[in-house]
Amino acid sequence: MIFFVQDIVAQLKELEKQRAFDSLVILSDQNTYPLLPGAFETLETKHFHIIIPAGEQHKNLSTAQFIWEEMKKGGASRKSWMVNIGGGTLSDLGGFCAATYMRGISTINIPTTLLSMVDAAVGGKNGINLGGIKNLVGTFHEPEQVWLHPEFLYTLPEEELQNGWGEVIKHGIIAGGELWELSRAVIPPIKETQIWSRLILLNIELKKQIVQEDPRESGKRKILNLGHTVAHALESVFMSHGEYISHGHAVAIGMVIESIAGELASITPTATAQAIIETVAKTFPLIPIARNWEPAFFQAMTSDKKTVAGELQFALPISIGQVIPDQVLSREHIIRAFEIYNKNAAKI
Repeated sequence: MIFFVQDIVAQLKELEKQRAFDSLVILSDQNTYPLLPGAFETLETKHFHIIIPAGEQHKNLSTAQFIWEEMKKGGASRKSWMVNIGGGTLSDLGGFCAATYMRGISTINIPTTLLSMVDAAVGGKNGINLGGIKNLVGTFHEPEQVWLHPEFLYTLPEEELQNGWGEVIKHGIIAGGELWELSRAVIPPIKETQIWSRLILLNIELKKQIVQEDPRESGKRKILNLGHTVAHALESVFMSHGEYISHGHAVAIGMVIESIAGELASITPTATAQAIIETVAKTFPLIPIARNWEPAFFQAMTSDKKTVAGELQFALPISIGQVIPDQVLSREHIIRAFEIYNKNAAKI
C-alpha cells in the first residue's frame, strides 16, 4: 500500500488498533532524527529508536550488523515492524536488515527525500555496498506500506532535490507523456505543493505498475536500470577514491553515456539521445570523467548484477516512452561514448 499521509503518528496509532505488530523498530539517521522530536512518545506499543550515521559510505555490513545487534537488544521479534524514516540509503539499509532479521520482518518506508519518494522507498529492492561495489549484497523485500509526506521536501537543500531529479528524468524517459514533459522542465519551487504531489504520484504509479508486473526483475523491471549500469560503476569508483557523487547525478551522467553508446550501437536514435542529453544538462553539470579511472570503472561494471556471462547488458531507450532491457554493448561502445561525453562536457 502506498499513500499520502498528513500525520505519521496518527497513522501508526491506527495500525496499533489493528494489532498489526507487537513492537516497532524505528530506524532513522542523524539527518532525519531531528525532524521527529518526541514524535512517538504517545504510542502505546513498545517501540525503540535506532539512529545511524547519514551517508552512502555507511551503507555497509558494519552498519547492518550494528542495526541487527540493536534490534536484538531492543527485543525485536518476528512480529515487530521496522519503520524506516529517511532517504534512499536508509530505506535500502533498513529494508535489507528487516529482510534478514529472523528471516524477515515487515517494514513501513517513510521517505524524506525526493529520491526516496519517487524511487528508492518503492519496489522492495534493498541492498548494501560491499568491497567497493554498490549494492553488491541485497534482497527483494517489499514493504507492507509506503507513507508519502511531501512536507519533508521543505527540509531539503537544493542539492537533495537535484539528487532526486535524476530518477525523475529516468522515469520520464520510460513513461513519456506528462511525466517526460514535467521532467524536462526546471525543478519547480519547493512550495508548489500541487506540482510536487502530482510529480511524485506519476513516478510512484509508473514504478508500482512495473514492479507488479515483474517483482523479481526477471523481465520488464529491468528497464528501471536505465542509466544505472554506468551510474553504479561511477559511484563505486568515486567511493574508492574517497570522493562522492550523488546517486541522482551519477544516474544522470549514466543515462547520457548509455544513450550515446546506444546510438553508436544503432539502438538509440540520434534524436532520442540528443533529447536526453539536453534534458539532463538543464539540471546536472556534465563533469568530465578522468580517463585514468577506466580500469577501475570497467572492473566495477563487470561486477554489477546486470553483467551476464561477461557481457555488459543495458536498458536502452529506443524512443522517449520506450526503453528495452538486455541490450549488449561492447567495451568499445562504452569507451567511445565516454570520449564523446567528455568532449561535450568540456563545452558545457
